[in-house]
Amino acid sequence: MNASVRLFNEYGVDAVRLQQIAEEIGISVGNLAYHFKTKDAIIESVYEQVLDEFAHIFRQYLQAPN
Repeated sequence: MNASVRLFNEYGVDAVRLQQIAEEIGISVGNLAYHFKTKDAIIESVYEQVLDEFAHIFRQYLQAPN
């Protein structure tokens, strides 16, 4: 996930291919595709992670707004 985000930020989501992500983390593109069939699946996973982190931060704020 971290490698995907780093590549998306550096090159733009449209420019990044599964092959680049796989190379970045040192696995085959087939292995990556086993876990994430498409780049859209990776994007969805990143989005869910961001939402989870935001929800966690928001819950902490509600418990102690200062």
